[in-house]
Amino acid sequence: MSRFYNIERRVWILLGTVLLIAFISLGLGVQSLQRSSRDAGIMAQLGEDNRLLHESEQRLRNEIERLRQDSERNSSELKTKEEQLAAAERARLQMEEQRLEKLQREKQKQEFLLSARQKIQAGVAADDASVLLKEQQLTIRLSDKVLFESGKTDLLPMGQAALKNIADFLNGDLKDCPVVVEGHTDNVSISKTLKSRFPSNWELSSARACAAVQYLIEQKVDATRMAAAGRGETQPVVPNDTEEARTKNRRIDIVIDLSKSEMHVVPEKGPAASPSPVKP
Repeated sequence: MSRFYNIERRVWILLGTVLLIAFISLGLGVQSLQRSSRDAGIMAQLGEDNRLLHESEQRLRNEIERLRQDSERNSSELKTKEEQLAAAERARLQMEEQRLEKLQREKQKQEFLLSARQKIQAGVAADDASVLLKEQQLTIRLSDKVLFESGKTDLLPMGQAALKNIADFLNGDLKDCPVVVEGHTDNVSISKTLKSRFPSNWELSSARACAAVQYLIEQKVDATRMAAAGRGETQPVVPNDTEEARTKNRRIDIVIDLSKSEMHVVPEKGPAASPSPVKP
């Protein structure tokens, strides 16, 4: 019986040992499983964190690219605006320069006309001599009563003095300009007493123009730049309806072409050019 007891005792000891080993193995397996599960969770969390980090990095890259594109666009727009402002400033400066040049030419024009009037009207009543400027044509207008007696072509002393002043003017400031001397009459027909010499106002106006040209040539005005023209009654300055008006139409016009003048006293066509000073 003692022997049986010992065997049973060994069996129980062995069984207990096996159970203990099984419990230990089970505990270790559980711990290992928990550790594996924890490690898997950590890995999953790390993967999620990595994914979020990648997405954040991508958003940051996209934002940087957007900012770069905005910067390039703003830089291009700024450059365009600067170019537009520069172009506007150049246009403003050009307009200001043209305005100043125009004012300078107008000033020279007025100074020129004033000088011409002072030289030409010396010793002549203001109503009997005038100076007109239109584009590139200067006209010196003298009343016939300053130059001639009625129906005659011989110059009066007062007319000679007036033409002498004009000759000095033509030989000075306008020495290179072509000149046409035009004779003009009113619309009153030639009287019977003068018909033998002047069949019409054409002949009378031509003869007076030639007389004025001849005197200017005697005063050293180059004959090659001179021409005489009789206009008769065809170009009145006012209607011939009163005696006063007819008096204004009886005249000599000395027409000077300023296109060859070095003074540029008239506005030039095309782009504005720097004007030359008026000669004293």
